[in-house]
Amino acid sequence: MWRSLVGGCLTAVAAALVVTACSSDSRSPTEVAPPPVEASIVPSGCPTVGQTASMIVALYPARGGERLLATVTYAAILLYINTRHQADARTLVFRLLDFTLQQFNAGKLNGAGSLATRQQLLAFETGLYCTVGLPTTGLTLPGDPGNPGTVNKVVFPSGNTQNVVTSDGNAGVQLPPNSFNTPAVVVTISVIPDATHPLNTTLDQYGPFYDVKVSPESGITSNLTVGLCLDTGGDISTVLLAHNVTQTVNGTPTPGIEILPPAGSISGLCGVQSSSLSPREILHFATHGDMGRATRALGSALADLVLPENAYAGSGGKTGLAKSFSPFGGVDTKVYLTTNPNPFPAQSAPAGSAVANPPSARVLTQLGDSVASVNVTFSVTGGGGTIGGNSSATVGTDVHGVATASAWVVNAGPNSAQAVGTFADPTVTFAPGSPGSQQTVSVDPAAGVTYTATGGDVVPYGSSYLFLDGPQGHDAGFEAPGFNTANWLTGSGPFGSGDQGGTVCPLNSEPGFTLNHSWVVGTDLLMRKSFPLPSVVPLTISAAIDNDIQIFVNGNLLTPDLPFSGPDAGNYSFNATTGFVTHENCATKGTLTFSVPTGFLVAGQNVLAIRARDRGSVNYVDAKVSVTPTQ
Repeated sequence: MWRSLVGGCLTAVAAALVVTACSSDSRSPTEVAPPPVEASIVPSGCPTVGQTASMIVALYPARGGERLLATVTYAAILLYINTRHQADARTLVFRLLDFTLQQFNAGKLNGAGSLATRQQLLAFETGLYCTVGLPTTGLTLPGDPGNPGTVNKVVFPSGNTQNVVTSDGNAGVQLPPNSFNTPAVVVTISVIPDATHPLNTTLDQYGPFYDVKVSPESGITSNLTVGLCLDTGGDISTVLLAHNVTQTVNGTPTPGIEILPPAGSISGLCGVQSSSLSPREILHFATHGDMGRATRALGSALADLVLPENAYAGSGGKTGLAKSFSPFGGVDTKVYLTTNPNPFPAQSAPAGSAVANPPSARVLTQLGDSVASVNVTFSVTGGGGTIGGNSSATVGTDVHGVATASAWVVNAGPNSAQAVGTFADPTVTFAPGSPGSQQTVSVDPAAGVTYTATGGDVVPYGSSYLFLDGPQGHDAGFEAPGFNTANWLTGSGPFGSGDQGGTVCPLNSEPGFTLNHSWVVGTDLLMRKSFPLPSVVPLTISAAIDNDIQIFVNGNLLTPDLPFSGPDAGNYSFNATTGFVTHENCATKGTLTFSVPTGFLVAGQNVLAIRARDRGSVNYVDAKVSVTPTQ
């Protein structure tokens, strides 16, 4: 009874659709108008019944029964909707699409594989989805059936694994049993030209690239395996399958990619089609336009529309697990860290000071492209200095792939630093996969790259000072860290008069220094200098003086190391009452030293203050601060 009712209704509705779609003024004035189709059957916003009928007419040739069969099937869909058999309507939509795609792939639709036909076919597919309430997201333009890298296929549920592979074996999708909860899905695969590099990433890309779509995506309940036969010139273990996605970065939708966990093999991928089971002719009963036969056979024919799978030889390529679909290709998940420049120059600086070229690194792909958004952590690994004011600092690479630390302050002796990279681009995400699956973008070498520098004297001989000379004893309290030096001059040591009155001193002609004559004979020369220490370490101060000297650190008077040593030792004496070390004859280096108690020092800026006193004839003063060598 139900089949008879369906048959009768379909005959009437299909006749109305065909006549309405195929004719404008072609009917005779006396021809009876067909009964109208209920407009409310189609949801609002979807193509009307008349518009869909016109699409069928535009797609299917007038000769043969395919147009009539498609019309009858569409009429059945409307009938199912009108009788609240929505699930049956959806199943029938996929069977109609299956039949239509078969005709398209065989070149039997109007316009064959032309762009216009493909656009019309997409509109038809979108309209049918809308009509039965399926989401249209993910639908894509069918591929050119003349291209061996193209698939346009409807896949129906099966208790077995189903492989859909292009005839050239370069791309495919594997659908596990019970992997979708819709009556069917549409698989569309088409080639994207390699030259476009279509993936949204600066990482190295490897084609061929394919636009792979499985729709409706909302019906997919488990991961599907997507596979490509990549042209990498050999298997590169770090190249993984990836596809385009849109990420939200700082609240803004941003194009990016998703890297997929590796999956199992797909039969036929990277192989040649060895045999094919000829698809059964589907809905063949209307080839002569027999409406009666079409109506009577409709139910049983539609129940038998699942196509057998093609059999392929070969297995390989790159595969990945996905639940959403867009352009796919290979992405190299390894980038490379080098010093910038490479090699990095050897450097030296006074201990407590920054080197001229702070550590800098560059990140590149294997093919030499710059990689932005890599976090590079610069760390002190030897010497005890600081980077960016701390033991470590993290800087992201810019669009040129370069990250540079703000400053590297070194201590005395050998210093080393290390840069380690971590990929941190928020537009690159990783699809959930099995634990331990290789997906993350790695930065090579994992241990990073190193930088070396030598820290010299904290304050070398010949350094720059604030200075002021005047009568003996002037500006008492000048050694205090907060003393006002607004009117002081700036100059570099050594300070002295040079040889006078027949007195000749070797240091006055020492190579490498220009004697500063700002110190007037017979006066006190006051000198102040701030020097940084990354950390508190024992210091030694050496002075060359003619005649007398007091040395302070952070306002604390230093006592000289006794006994005095060296060939000039007999010319020195220390007056504990005045705090002066007195010296006769020409100044010498390496004889007068002071140890600085660590309690006098701070991590940060420290103040060296010197009062040098001349008692006539010639004068000379200079000093250096160095880290006390470890015993």
